[in-house]
Amino acid sequence: MSPWDSIGKIAVAKVANAVFSFIGLIWFSQTLGVGNLGMYFLFLALVGVSELFADMGINGAVEKRISQGEPVPETVYAALPLKLLLFTLVTATVLYLSPIINPYIGVEVAYLIPVTILLKNISDLLRRSLNGDMRVEETAYMIGVEQLGWVLFGTLFAQVGTESFALIHGYIAALVIVVTIGLVKVPLAPVKPDKKRAASLFQYGKYDIISEAGWRVYNWTDVLIAGVFLSPALVGAYEIVWRLTGVTVLFGWAVRNSTFPIVSSLEADGRHEIIESVVQRSMSLSLIFVIPALFGTLVLGEEILRIFFDIRSPIVEIVFIIIMVQKLFQAIEQVTGYTLRGMNKPNLAAIATLVAVCTNIALNTMLIPRFGLVGAAVATLLSYIALVSVETQFLSKSIKISVPTEQIGWYCLSAGIMAALIFAAKQTYVSVERIQLLILLTSAVLVYLLLVILHPDVRGEMHSILRGESFTEN
Repeated sequence: MSPWDSIGKIAVAKVANAVFSFIGLIWFSQTLGVGNLGMYFLFLALVGVSELFADMGINGAVEKRISQGEPVPETVYAALPLKLLLFTLVTATVLYLSPIINPYIGVEVAYLIPVTILLKNISDLLRRSLNGDMRVEETAYMIGVEQLGWVLFGTLFAQVGTESFALIHGYIAALVIVVTIGLVKVPLAPVKPDKKRAASLFQYGKYDIISEAGWRVYNWTDVLIAGVFLSPALVGAYEIVWRLTGVTVLFGWAVRNSTFPIVSSLEADGRHEIIESVVQRSMSLSLIFVIPALFGTLVLGEEILRIFFDIRSPIVEIVFIIIMVQKLFQAIEQVTGYTLRGMNKPNLAAIATLVAVCTNIALNTMLIPRFGLVGAAVATLLSYIALVSVETQFLSKSIKISVPTEQIGWYCLSAGIMAALIFAAKQTYVSVERIQLLILLTSAVLVYLLLVILHPDVRGEMHSILRGESFTEN
């Protein structure tokens, strides 16, 4: 039972994916414009929300049941009739609403939403199947090629003169590659769907859908509402900030996905004391890169937006900082939320998510029309605070939650020293341009890493990852 190998591989894949996404955002913002990026993000927002109804928690239920020992082919095939029905209903709804959807996005692409949903749903089902089968590290290949494919195919389509469609067509082409890899990794011999297994998936999925709704709401509600009141260019700027800050929680995402089947197995064995250790260590690892990123944003946020994305707006700079603060709570939620679900408490996770979703929608609706992008950022931050608070309260009734205060304090001290040194170095430049910014960013990373590994506990965790040790070995 060693999640460390998976964490390392998944983290590398997510970082590679983020790097390709970062390159794509820079390239497309300068070649196609932030407005075209904004239309692409609105398309993805509609896909994300629609995909929720095309899945209804079934993919999460597949992962859970497989992690409990049920066979992969039988479980996957039991899910297919349910998913086919849901996909048909969602497709009909999207096509019916296309006269509204097309003007909202700004280009006639409603017919591509069902295609994208289908590919996303299949890829997620295959990835979840691998996760549940304790083959998390094998999903790294699926994760790693998605954004690379988007950049390559998007650039190709842009060169042939379809600028408005290039990013969407590029993303669909990338998903085809991802699904192909997934089908190779999960060979599925034909099996007759079993009604009892389908009923079991539905029972778990009816709670899991609310938890699944959570991250989709946080990813897309602000974008969808902003699309009504703000221009595509502002939507594009906001989503660039969201994706840029999202890089900081990638390591926590890898920890979350790798430890979910471990927590599920430990819960089945009644080993709650080990789960407590897993939670504490996962929380420490999830925050290790978020805290220095927040300090770095305070010092270099304006330069990053101006030089890499040609965004020159004090409002967007404020949004950058607020969303970076939100990532602290998102990193913690990646631990608390998945631990609840791993401990077979999807009903409690659903209640927490429902509270946060209602908070998010209400605040976005009230704040975006009045405060624009800042309102969207504040709404997301406050709803995440609500989510973490409720999840922690539920989790504390089953296990003792020990916050790794010593490690977090060390992260803050290391990040503070790093920020002070980088700020001082920045003052030596007459002006900060691309070369100077790259030097400052590289220096910041090196200084923080050198400082943070001086702590013996942090150094021990890094060694555990490199050696592929079990959570039960320390």
